[in-house]
Amino acid sequence: TAPTITLTLVDNGLCTDVLAETATVNVNPLPTVSITPDTATLCLGDTASFVATGGDSHSWSPVINIIGENTATPRMFPTTTTLYYDTVRSAFGCELIDSVLVIVNPLPTVTVSSDEVICTSDTVMLTVSSEVGSTFSWTPTTGLPDPTNDTIFVSPSASTEYTVVVTSSEGCLDSAKVNITVRPEVTGSVVLASDSLCFNESGLVTAAFDAGFVPDPAGGYSFDGGVTFQTNDEITILG
Repeated sequence: TAPTITLTLVDNGLCTDVLAETATVNVNPLPTVSITPDTATLCLGDTASFVATGGDSHSWSPVINIIGENTATPRMFPTTTTLYYDTVRSAFGCELIDSVLVIVNPLPTVTVSSDEVICTSDTVMLTVSSEVGSTFSWTPTTGLPDPTNDTIFVSPSASTEYTVVVTSSEGCLDSAKVNITVRPEVTGSVVLASDSLCFNESGLVTAAFDAGFVPDPAGGYSFDGGVTFQTNDEITILG
């Protein structure tokens, strides 16, 4: 109930008079506010959404990693756990402050094997490590007895990109990739210009690769006898 104030005047402590007029002070109520939820737990990089009801205007602080700081439906994406305050104002200008807590869990650290180059039918071991309590999921799963292991052995028939998704104990996810490049088997034949040589006579030997096979020049070629060359696919031998 708004109180009524009556003003009494006193002159030197002797004479008094009471003003005929009275002043009425209206006390306006504070705004009511309800925020849902009052606490949000998310992973780094995710966004938390809130809905505030009550009041006529809202002002959120700190204004860091927030969208809609002057609305009743802000979205926050802090990089660390943060307490946000909502200053709610009524139509009479009265203010009330409420708060919400946004808890940010970090992404798991992911350490995987380096990319590998193998030959057809070779097998390579891939490993992943992360914090204690993390779980793993490798893809593609073809040829994997258990794609949830931290160590897998793969023998792809073609170049393949393997992805491992790591889930932390808080439910946060991160991933990494490993590329396995598969070199095809050498296919072809050795062609002799002549299958008969006289003593001290030279002859040409050519490496003839099957259609579609492209050798890796960095690997070089070698014939029996230890002769190795990089930029040609033929040598001359001495009979």
